[in-house]
Amino acid sequence: MGFTYLAGSNLPLHQVRGKIGDTTDAARPGLRLEDEEILAKIAEGADVTVTAVKCLDLLLARFAREADVGPKAAGLEATRRFERLLQLRLILLEEIATGGGGGTSGGAGPSIVMLSEAYRQRQIADPDLIQHTARQGDFDGDP
Repeated sequence: MGFTYLAGSNLPLHQVRGKIGDTTDAARPGLRLEDEEILAKIAEGADVTVTAVKCLDLLLARFAREADVGPKAAGLEATRRFERLLQLRLILLEEIATGGGGGTSGGAGPSIVMLSEAYRQRQIADPDLIQHTARQGDFDGDP
């Protein structure tokens, strides 16, 4: 298994990596995607943005298992990475839904502020939400 990334490349592999932010080989293997994993998703025939969402799902599953386990700092970083990937997934899904950037060229995309508010509202309404102890009280000021 290998890792390659070339910024600005028009190859689908590199475009998917750019969309999901998996652009450095410094990440620990297992917490990054290998070329073969991305190429397998590309082979399913979807466009770059849909493939990026599928790849994000793979990463989310990995970081969900790592979150809040092991040494405290490592668990917290996995939790933060999971949350950032989840927000990125929402942005890409909005891009697909609005037809912007569905192909390889990219589009203006949605407002991050709008998506962050939507994400926050979903968390507030989620009866199963268990916040990390470092984040408890984040929503205390909400009605």
